[in-house]
Amino acid sequence: MSDDKQGQPPAKPQAKTRIFKPRNKLKAKVTAGQSPLPPGEEGGFSRAALEKAEAELAEAAARYAEWARTTLDELLEFYREASAGAGDVRQEAVRKISRIAHELRGQGGTFGYPLVTSFASSLFRFTENESAISDERLLVIKAHCDAIRVVLLQNITGDGGEIGQALVKALQQAIAKFQTA
Repeated sequence: MSDDKQGQPPAKPQAKTRIFKPRNKLKAKVTAGQSPLPPGEEGGFSRAALEKAEAELAEAAARYAEWARTTLDELLEFYREASAGAGDVRQEAVRKISRIAHELRGQGGTFGYPLVTSFASSLFRFTENESAISDERLLVIKAHCDAIRVVLLQNITGDGGEIGQALVKALQQAIAKFQTA
């Protein structure tokens, strides 16, 4: 008789556990083969290069605010066009508003204006698939434009603190009011 217990299959051999630690390819690319890094360098980039990049980002942020104000002027012009028009004229103006809102939402957070991104995203969603634009819907579009204008004119960055939260709440109420009407 064998050593196996009667009626039970033989035990499987124990598999060896192997742990694989993949090579960090990103680290190798960033440090460009420098190990250890020379003094004054972080991640393979010189302090001068990092400072230059930060300065360019700050300059781009200043240009963003100017571009966003110009873009807001376009939004308001198309809002006025939609308000004065009817039918196809109104529809085309709202399509332009939707397109501009889509463009505006893309960079706000990158340059310190997440509220612009939030309001423009909301405006885009509100206008992207509408066939009939009522006067009430136009008021909600105007509320979005007004919220963006306050953020840009008051230079409200980050979440905007109390003012930012009040703007978010007011816009949400305007949207909710339309949805129940």
